[in-house]
Amino acid sequence: PFGTGKTTTLVEVVRRRVLLGDRVLVCAPSNAAVDNLAAALLSADPSIAIARAGIPERVDPRIQGVTLEALQMKQPGADMVKKLYKEASEAFRKGEKW
Repeated sequence: PFGTGKTTTLVEVVRRRVLLGDRVLVCAPSNAAVDNLAAALLSADPSIAIARAGIPERVDPRIQGVTLEALQMKQPGADMVKKLYKEASEAFRKGEKW
């Protein structure tokens, strides 16, 4: 039910497990529930490492920065990989014409 403290409780459980050195996987029956929990975790502890899987266009804007795609683009060499992928795709399309 709404307002019973489920998110608050989960945030505290996840934070304590992470402090103990555990890795935690959180799943929920809806994207909104996952986004709410992720936003609450970031609000409670901005230093906590979160990776949100899902279609970036459907992820709550509050947590866009922790999607797998956003985290991938922060890695060294990401710009080069993006450029090479674009060049390879263009070459492939040109090859299909012949």
